[in-house]
Amino acid sequence: MTVAQSESGRGAHARIDRGEVVRTAMAILREDGLPGLTMRRLATTMSVDPAAFYHHFRDKAAIVRAVGRAALAEIDIPPEDGYASWREWVVEIGGNYRAVLLAHPYLCALIVDGDVPWTSLPVYAAERRHLSAEGIPDELHHGLMETVHCYVLGASIMHAKQSHSRAEAAAAEQLFELGLRALLDGLVERLRSRRTPVADPGAADRAPSELP
Repeated sequence: MTVAQSESGRGAHARIDRGEVVRTAMAILREDGLPGLTMRRLATTMSVDPAAFYHHFRDKAAIVRAVGRAALAEIDIPPEDGYASWREWVVEIGGNYRAVLLAHPYLCALIVDGDVPWTSLPVYAAERRHLSAEGIPDELHHGLMETVHCYVLGASIMHAKQSHSRAEAAAAEQLFELGLRALLDGLVERLRSRRTPVADPGAADRAPSELP
């Protein structure tokens, strides 16, 4: 046990706060990304023995997943009734989601790798309800939302890899919203009332003139 741990009483048997671990790990990830987070560094930063984390987390991967979920929880979800249409509401949330992804660059990798499922986003169920109201078949909901999500994720990854002036960043945000609105409108219009055709088992036995 180090002197710091002895003086603070935060050694291997210390009862640490789960939220404090997540917040500290998040700060490290935002600064140095996934490669920068190790159990030793996290323990040193918090002045505890690495074994203390296992009271709350099974391993480092569990800590990273908890950080990812906490980061997603930062997405601002405004009241839906403040928008002219549900699509405008989704575009606003898409912009807020993009802002969180840019603030937490490591989050993109967690989502791509499946460590943090994008279907856990708080608006997933609400969007499905709106798609049903638009006349889009239930079996097409997930694919439509996945396409929209890939647009947001891909745009965020590309933006994060480039340097931007303040004016360029503002212009990029406007183009992002324009593209998201066009994508969402196009998908809804394309898929509205489109249903998977049901095979007619007797069609093969009928003459072409008898087919509908």
